[in-house]
Amino acid sequence: MHKTDPTSTWNINYLSTVNHTSDEVDRSCQKVQFQQVFASRKGSHYIQIQTKETTEHTGTPDQNRASQVIDELERFYQEQQRQTSNVIQAGEHDEANPWLRRTRWPVYLTNIAPNDLVNCVQRPDDDTTCPDELAARAIWEAMGQVARTSQRVITRLGHFVRIEAIRTERHQTRHTPLQAYMDEESIAEHVRPWQQMLMFFARTQVEHEWTSPQYRFTPRQRKTWRVLWQVATTEGADQRHPISPDPMDEQMTEEEEEEEEKGQRDTQPEEEDKFKLTKMQMACLDFCIELLNQRVQVEDYECALVDALAVLGRGEYGWCDAESYPPMLSRIIKVARFMVVHKALRLDANASDMLARNQASQMVGEWAVVSPMEEADYTFTGNQNEGNTTPGHVGWMGGDELLYKDMHFTMGDFRGFTHGLVGATRRILREELLFENELNGQQPPAIPWSTMRDDPTQGGTGWNFLKDSRTRWPVDGAQWLMQQMRIQPGMQRRFIQREHSDRPRLAIKAINAYLRWVVRFREKLSVAVHVTAGQPARAPELLSVRHINTENGGHRNIFIEDGMVVFVTRYHKGFHASNDIKVIHRYLPREVGELVVWYLWLVLPFAQRLQEYRRRIREEEGNPEEENANQRGAYMWGGDPDGRAWTSERFREVLKRETRIGLHAGRGGAGGRHH
Repeated sequence: MHKTDPTSTWNINYLSTVNHTSDEVDRSCQKVQFQQVFASRKGSHYIQIQTKETTEHTGTPDQNRASQVIDELERFYQEQQRQTSNVIQAGEHDEANPWLRRTRWPVYLTNIAPNDLVNCVQRPDDDTTCPDELAARAIWEAMGQVARTSQRVITRLGHFVRIEAIRTERHQTRHTPLQAYMDEESIAEHVRPWQQMLMFFARTQVEHEWTSPQYRFTPRQRKTWRVLWQVATTEGADQRHPISPDPMDEQMTEEEEEEEEKGQRDTQPEEEDKFKLTKMQMACLDFCIELLNQRVQVEDYECALVDALAVLGRGEYGWCDAESYPPMLSRIIKVARFMVVHKALRLDANASDMLARNQASQMVGEWAVVSPMEEADYTFTGNQNEGNTTPGHVGWMGGDELLYKDMHFTMGDFRGFTHGLVGATRRILREELLFENELNGQQPPAIPWSTMRDDPTQGGTGWNFLKDSRTRWPVDGAQWLMQQMRIQPGMQRRFIQREHSDRPRLAIKAINAYLRWVVRFREKLSVAVHVTAGQPARAPELLSVRHINTENGGHRNIFIEDGMVVFVTRYHKGFHASNDIKVIHRYLPREVGELVVWYLWLVLPFAQRLQEYRRRIREEEGNPEEENANQRGAYMWGGDPDGRAWTSERFREVLKRETRIGLHAGRGGAGGRHH
């Protein structure tokens, strides 16, 4: 009889249990190439998991070449970002910001560093030794004294003169006269904008290394400025080289000191004349009056004063808005009235008549005549008021089939078209843009819908929902595809050239192919958003969507709300006529929303780096790319890498193409809004 060894049986059972547990662990775990110890904060980074396979491939020539070219790719992109962020951009026509559209500051100050504008209006340092800065400091102090003296003049004037001084139109009846400020601190605060404007002129009229706004003085302004600068330079030189005391003064006798003090007491009332201006202060007053004494002929920014006001509109943290800028204008206007009255009294004792004569407005309407254009305008506006009475073209047949002009399809056909379009867009994203087939079966990172957060109150330039620190993203989206290129042989074979042994490079042909797929993806995505986000948006609305905050446009148009992607549009086709905005929320279904998030999170950072790399390489090879005015990086549908712009006509072409494929009928923009 065969006896079983108990020890052998126990070993077999133990090994079976261990193998079974190991199989369960393998099934419940997912193999990854990188891990992140800390999900956020400074120093957070990904660590490569060392396995048998990765250890064998670590340090191979292909991976070393990939690391070199990816480091260069990132360096090119960061340099380009620093260059574009250091200057003011003119902005786009569909950035719905009525305030900046009215002031046009970004257009006038384009390509100028904001820090230079802020620095050029600052008060000169007290310990400066630069001759130009000493002269600027003399002008700063003189402007303060001019404002104080002009305010004292107002306090001595009669009621009717101050009524005329505050009038802005000829037939206007004002009952409250021009009032002086209550205390010395108020005038010191309110004269500061005038002092800052004079600092702008002082620092741009001399040689300077930074790019400054272009402006032009009138002949009278140029003449008074030269006088002011000459006097200020003399006073600045006196401050730099003060007169040394006379040693003989120390040998004065007591009798001589008593006689000198007596003489000072006798002349004190004359020297303390509060309305007397020094030569420096008089030159400052004359220049300020000439700044005000200029009419705008054609363009606002042909006026030097308007140019200086635009510079004050740029603050340390961005543009002044419609709440913070008008108080500054109020101070400038009030001090200007003080100076006008002061100057008028020095020129003519009968100041009341002169002020009324100079401030009389030209009443153009008194000489207006009817023109043919007025008749055409009346007909046009009258037709708008009567409303549109054209017949409709939408009809239904059998309760399920929709008819529109020469088109007809059932709702089942439309649902099939939508599912097919979203599926095709998803395949392009996963296979051609995220390289799902070349990552050894690795799936794209999952979107943390349940924990995704967004802060709509964040207004910083360049901010979007991807930068909300409360969201725990599984990977760093900006670096994920580049990290895959470092370790995945398939991506290395696709992108890295092998003939450059001295310096590894990315293949321009592969970059072009990838960017073409990005274009194709965005075309399909535009139609998917158009037909699934509720009431279809007009093309100008859809193409105005920005995924990050911009300096001129303000808040972005893509938000996250309760795990859903929301497109919030403000621009519309009548914005430039009415100068008002229409805020419309459009919620995307999850299937379309995840395409938007994946694109912004993983694809767009990689595509931007590839595009900048291609530009730099072509520039090094002596074949620079032409500057593309259609590159609108903050826009969901900005210009294509090949320079083609996204316009309403192009969107209609894409919509016709996709509906022809999915519904066997092409529809334009107007027809597309009826489904």
